[in-house]
Amino acid sequence: MKVNTVDFLLDLHDFFSNALLTYSADYLCKEPKEGYTDQWDTTKQKIAIINRLVEQNKEESLV
Repeated sequence: MKVNTVDFLLDLHDFFSNALLTYSADYLCKEPKEGYTDQWDTTKQKIAIINRLVEQNKEESLV
């Protein structure tokens, strides 16, 4: 099976989403657990970057 960029990025998204759940105070991921603010913020930033990269790659594959 050949892995493409979007599939790889979606796997990364799943990984960091799971990490975000670990650092979150609840399942809605609206706020961090006490003592995990830095990890929570960093993980949210990584997820946002991955989302942008997925969109860029999807757009490029349509061209």
